[in-house]
Amino acid sequence: MKCFVTGATGFIGSNLVSELIARGHEVKALIRPGADTRALEGLAYEPIEGDLSNRAWLAAAMKGCDWCFHVAALYALWLRDYKPMIRANIDGTRNALHAAADAGCERIVYTSTVGVLRPPGMKRTSARPSDELDSARYSDMTNEYKRDQVAR
Repeated sequence: MKCFVTGATGFIGSNLVSELIARGHEVKALIRPGADTRALEGLAYEPIEGDLSNRAWLAAAMKGCDWCFHVAALYALWLRDYKPMIRANIDGTRNALHAAADAGCERIVYTSTVGVLRPPGMKRTSARPSDELDSARYSDMTNEYKRDQVAR
């Protein structure tokens, strides 16, 4: 399969690129201008320099890809101005998902943050992992990054 990975220079993204290549997939990796690419050194991937701000450009970059993995996010606990983070995380995600559909990707995998899950209730007598049914509420979010990840 031919895969498109956003956030390819990050912790999750670089490990995903490595694993996809190890499994025999071709990878196009979206890399922001000036990003640190050391985590991708030695890997055989196609670098695509750009960002998530332009849906039409993204769709053209994804053309021919079977799968899209969206793992990109701007993460900061404190900023003077949160608008750039909101644009990247909300508008950028919307652009990436629509672009993947526009490009004809058969499968789209979106990786968010553990912050969107609410831990299981503390009254339980046995522990179980959280899953999609344990969605956090907007009021549970403790910072702007987590609030960006929960539908408003």
